[in-house]
Amino acid sequence: LGAFLAGMVVAQSPVSHQAAADALPLRDAFAVIFFVSVGMLFDPKFLVEQPMMVAAALGIILIAKPLAALLIVAVLGHSVRTALTVAIGLAQIGEFSFILSELARQYKLMPDAGHNVLVASAIISITVNPLIFRALPRIEDWLRKQPKLWSLLNGRAERRAAKMNPLTTGPVHTAEEGKRLAIVVGYGPVGRSVHHVLQEAGLSTVVIDMNMDTVSALQAEGQAAIYGDASNQGVLEQAGMKKASHIVVTLPNGSHRSAVVTASRAISETVRIVVRARYLREREELERGGASAAVFEEAEAAVALARLVLADTGVHRQAAEKKLQDIRLHLLMDNFSNIRTQRVGSAMIPWANVHVLTANSSWQSVLSLVAQERFSRWPVVDSATRRPKGYLLTKDLIANTAGNDWASLVRPLKSIHPEDNIDSTLTRMQEEGASIYLVENGGIILGIITMEDILEQVVGRLDDEDAREKPVLLEDAVKRGGVVTSMAASTKEQAIRELVESIPHHSLPPGVDSEKLMALVFAREEEISTDLGNGIAIPHARCPELPAPLVVVGQAREGIVCSTEDNPPVKLFFLLVTPAEQPETQLALLRQTAKLAETEDARASLASADSPASLREIMHRLLHTRDAGA
Repeated sequence: LGAFLAGMVVAQSPVSHQAAADALPLRDAFAVIFFVSVGMLFDPKFLVEQPMMVAAALGIILIAKPLAALLIVAVLGHSVRTALTVAIGLAQIGEFSFILSELARQYKLMPDAGHNVLVASAIISITVNPLIFRALPRIEDWLRKQPKLWSLLNGRAERRAAKMNPLTTGPVHTAEEGKRLAIVVGYGPVGRSVHHVLQEAGLSTVVIDMNMDTVSALQAEGQAAIYGDASNQGVLEQAGMKKASHIVVTLPNGSHRSAVVTASRAISETVRIVVRARYLREREELERGGASAAVFEEAEAAVALARLVLADTGVHRQAAEKKLQDIRLHLLMDNFSNIRTQRVGSAMIPWANVHVLTANSSWQSVLSLVAQERFSRWPVVDSATRRPKGYLLTKDLIANTAGNDWASLVRPLKSIHPEDNIDSTLTRMQEEGASIYLVENGGIILGIITMEDILEQVVGRLDDEDAREKPVLLEDAVKRGGVVTSMAASTKEQAIRELVESIPHHSLPPGVDSEKLMALVFAREEEISTDLGNGIAIPHARCPELPAPLVVVGQAREGIVCSTEDNPPVKLFFLLVTPAEQPETQLALLRQTAKLAETEDARASLASADSPASLREIMHRLLHTRDAGA
């Protein structure tokens, strides 16, 4: 005890760190001597001679004491997880018990049998305690499945959290109209950085943290924040989990992360759960719990170190990025060795399920298909033989939306054998810079395999966010943008300015005003004219962080000359502004706009509308008539 007190005194001195460093080499030696001496005090025969006495002592240590601690902590208003942690932490006898028992025996206050019981119980409980700690998440999951018991143990914690949090009768935060809601769990260095980025991106946020000072400070700043355990479904529901699009779990402790993921997925099947994880081996557990994606610290540290070295050695940026991508893939493959020997045939997409483009298809039909299905790559087949001629990248088509020679964009498509393994296929993709192969055997086409198919085998099938999104509708985009009839402009530049300035300011992201948006539109116009040559022009731009796509319809009754070619004056303008992060949205709106005005009668009806309401009514009739006919 004197040595213990001396250590406490030294820890408060200015030289504590150096003293600890000097004593470190002796720590292990003294620990060994201590436990050797304890072992010398223990008589193994006692376990055989008095098993019931040892069992009774272990029952008190491993069951009675933890249960008492669990109830006390729960009654004090702490969460079940905190109560379990304290209870399991007390399910053992510490080293001081040896000293006390030895002194008691010396002074004839404890018989030898009592000392042996104490030593045996201590050794067994210390050995078993780490195993019980590993079972903590499973114990908590079992308690969650017992509603009455869970309510009894966690009720005071929930009431305590409710008193500390505002608006306890309902959600603490509701996302503003047009904004998505993201929940950030944990407000340490990682959580703060993520929270800042989400706010800059225009998302509404709610913070959940177990530090009351942090929560109070955030609330004082006007930030929605909740004090509580995020593995508690009541806390998550109060944060608005049912309406949230994302939850970002930044907690450093692995078991806490898994509990939050499980609770989040139990409330919402559609929310995207993004998790901070330390080791790649945690992937399987997180995936079972329902995580959508994870960032692994050990993998990102390797990539960051490699990036620094490559930058210092002067490697070209594109070459460096390719090497970094290779590092990420190899880290995943090295940690999931069972995937390396898997055959291509088991991971490919069967040819019967592959969507293809026909080489003689028109630009309009290709645009329509690409916008509808929203794939990033499209195999292109010969119209007569149905043999693949290559593949088309959607991003190439987006960059040439005003052109019609899409066949020149087709890239060569190489083939691979179905018996090749995933490891060699991945290596070949990296060497050739390819991302898709045709799988064939003896000239028979079996399917295709892409980089995403391989990664899906490695990281598991995750929910496709696009599959849950509502389809992009031209009418909805026009409601957000507006209609301008009888435009006053007489030139293309004036027309674009008039349309841009009519957009409601609340529809644009923070930091983007009319001037910045006009610069984006004019930059596109300088590349290629968006005058389609049939009295319609579709100026467009992709705006970063735009909450939702918008379209402004402009009507120029006298017509405006918009190109140097021999095109008729433009009487209808469709200004398309779409999120830069969603290029497929622009394609969808382009397709619908082209269908809307594909006939001369339709264009004449739109150009003759005498009011914004009348033009919207004509649009609605044309769009729904064509949909019904289709």
